[in-house]
Order: sequence, then structure tokens, then C-alpha cells
Amino acid sequence: NAKDTLDTAKICMEYKRYKDSINRCYYAAFYAIKAVLALEGKDFKRHKDAELIVNQVEQYLVKMDINI
Repeated sequence: NAKDTLDTAKICMEYKRYKDSINRCYYAAFYAIKAVLALEGKDFKRHKDAELIVNQVEQYLVKMDINI
């Protein structure tokens, strides 16, 4: 899940494994976004759907009146 993956990214940073940390941060964000979109009944399995994911998150944030 997103939290576990983010925790792993932090451990990688502590050991100066920066590329691994970046990779884990990417996946943590991907899993977190998937979780938010699941609340809306949306599901994405492939990373090449990233643009669709970003668009869906933007729509969700607008709907929730959240400014970033």
C-alpha cells in the first residue's frame, strides 16, 4: 500500500539509495492516487494510464474544492 511504500522510500533515503527512494516515492504516489480514485469507483492498473490518472485526480480535487 501507499504508506508502506513511502516508509520504504524513507529507509532508502537513510541509506543514500536515492534512485530506489525515488522509485518507491513514485509507487507510493501511484498507490495513493489509485486509493483516492477507488472512492469514486475508478480503477487503473497500468502506469501508462498516468495521464488519465492525473486528469481524474484533478477532476476529483475540483469536485472537492481543493486547490493545489
